[in-house]
Amino acid sequence: MHLVCDSQGVPVAFEMLPASWDELYAVQHLLADLPEHAQVVADKGYICDRDWGLAYYYSDVTIHTEYRNNMGGKPNLLVKQHHKTIETVFSQLEKMGIQRLHTRTLNGFYLKVMASLSALAFTNLID
Repeated sequence: MHLVCDSQGVPVAFEMLPASWDELYAVQHLLADLPEHAQVVADKGYICDRDWGLAYYYSDVTIHTEYRNNMGGKPNLLVKQHHKTIETVFSQLEKMGIQRLHTRTLNGFYLKVMASLSALAFTNLID
């Protein structure tokens, strides 16, 4: 699952893809719906010139990622500010049991994911 949250940890958009699909598909669809000149903080999995270039070209969105250990460069302050929020959101989803959804149909699975994300949104809006 690819998830876009705001700075308070409230889910804004998500995309679920089979493991065999390229992540670039999800990135393009998620970033296309964001407003122009948006700043997106992503994890280390999105370090790719192709992702950055296409995100900026198609939706005028800038992706900020944390550098890997073997990469040079200054630490990104925007990533440091929002890293805890990102990790907290995924920790909350794991505690809700999003990795153990047992359903018989795809629609049932989608419904449970939507319910989990809605509960997460209400929880983070209240805090």
